[in-house]
Amino acid sequence: MVTKNNAGMPASMALPMTVTTRVRSPGLEPLNSYELQAIENLCAWVAKEQDAAPETVRSMTEASFGAHEVGAVPRKDYDEVIRFLLDLRLDEMRN
Repeated sequence: MVTKNNAGMPASMALPMTVTTRVRSPGLEPLNSYELQAIENLCAWVAKEQDAAPETVRSMTEASFGAHEVGAVPRKDYDEVIRFLLDLRLDEMRN
């Protein structure tokens, strides 16, 4: 707590501590940077292997998982996204 007696305290430490009762649900956690990079790399690889644009693969992934972008996929779905991309066959969907 900042008082007039300890005015020499740095401004960064003068902020009051906040307490929250909100519990962070593991199902709502966002992907971390490593997971997101892995998905992006796998999208690029699938696109190259199947002669498609990476945006096409990314769009199909987003649509399949109900996300507006790959980074918005919940962390709990990471393994499913990887399986989806490994099993994706664009040539079967085009016809």
